[in-house]
Amino acid sequence: MLQLVEFERYLFDQMIPSDREALSVKSKLLQALRNLRRALSPANNEDNSMDWDHIEDNWKHFSATVKEKWNKLTEEEIADLKGKREHLEAKIHEIYGHAKDEVKKDVDAWLGALKKK
Repeated sequence: MLQLVEFERYLFDQMIPSDREALSVKSKLLQALRNLRRALSPANNEDNSMDWDHIEDNWKHFSATVKEKWNKLTEEEIADLKGKREHLEAKIHEIYGHAKDEVKKDVDAWLGALKKK
């Protein structure tokens, strides 16, 4: 799973905005990799995956609620996460030192609270 995330980030970093055809192909490949990653992830059921797609697509909007929940994260760190759940969980683990399973539960609870709003 981590290899897919790393490969996805590598492809994103290699994108050349001036090359429209390559950008289109790489964008489609990135989306296919995201879909594959989500399909292979036992931690995410279909509802959470769909919800996280919305969060990822609207990351700037949700950044403020991330900052409210995890105020030790800087705005720059939050922006750099680009809506990637795995990166958010890793950063929370790094900054707060909580166990990975606890971090996952915290993110799930945050997501659940967003659904109720």
